[in-house]
Amino acid sequence: RNLAVQAISLGGAPLFFAGWNRPGTERNWECSAVAVDRQGTIWAADWRQHQWRLFDRTGSALEARPFDHALQHPIAVAFTADNRMIVLEE
Repeated sequence: RNLAVQAISLGGAPLFFAGWNRPGTERNWECSAVAVDRQGTIWAADWRQHQWRLFDRTGSALEARPFDHALQHPIAVAFTADNRMIVLEE
């Protein structure tokens, strides 16, 4: 149940890491799914706090958005060609 998310640049440099069991990282959330939209925004599902955490391409946090009230534990996320989000719920 490590449920962490890590982003790495094309050159192999770490951009960010969030999750459990790694010193110096934010430990108050768990990622259950992640996807990148057509604009390059990284969407990480924080199932513990019931919100989406958005990051830019450099790994900088942009914002947090609450899940729709019916969504509890997303386990997969994808974006269509027209940038619609598809979420698979556990």
